[in-house]
Amino acid sequence: SGNIIESFQEKPTIDLQVSMGAYVFSRDVLKLIPDKGPFGFDDLMLKALANNLSVSSFPFDGYWLDIGRVEDYEKANDEFDQIKRLLELKL
Repeated sequence: SGNIIESFQEKPTIDLQVSMGAYVFSRDVLKLIPDKGPFGFDDLMLKALANNLSVSSFPFDGYWLDIGRVEDYEKANDEFDQIKRLLELKL
C-alpha cells in the first residue's frame, strides 16, 4: 500500500524570511558568548531567548547577495558595478 496524499500543489511558491547576516547586538547579548568552544549564531539566539532578552528582526526588501563563496563574492563585485552605473544614470 502507498502513502495517502492529503494535499497537492503544482510548483508551489514558498515565501520564507531568512537571516541575511547583518546583526546588531547589545552588550547583554554579547555576555552570553562563552570564552571557549564552538558557539554559532543559532546558539546565541537560542540562549538570548532562553534568557528572556529581546530579539527582533527588521524586514528588508532590497537587493541582497550572500558572499560566502569566492564565486558569490566575484558575482557581487560584478553586479555592484552594474547597479552603481544604473543608479548614476537615475541621478
